[in-house]
Amino acid sequence: MGIDARIETELGEVLAKLGDAHNRMFWLLSLARLDSTFCLRFIDPYGNTIFHRLQIPILQTELSTLSAWMTESNLQQSKRAYREKAQAWPTQAFEEARSAVDIGKWGTSAKETREQ
Repeated sequence: MGIDARIETELGEVLAKLGDAHNRMFWLLSLARLDSTFCLRFIDPYGNTIFHRLQIPILQTELSTLSAWMTESNLQQSKRAYREKAQAWPTQAFEEARSAVDIGKWGTSAKETREQ
């Protein structure tokens, strides 16, 4: 299930609907840097996000900017970075967990805990 968009009246009557059956919007938003956006960063892919009529021009501008960013080169670069993070994660998580236990992140090392 993707991020669907609807235009509704104040009473909840749907005037227009745009579906995202293949979850492409979530994927695109996950690749983009949204920290400096006013609207896009608040889209909740797992819940409802509501923008009022005064926010629509800002949302349209941000979507246009995102669209211009989506060049083949940028998408390929983002996919490579995503794959690198995904491949490194299990090793990195293991190392972080091991160092937390071995170095005594919680105050004592695993060896000291066993000796007590």
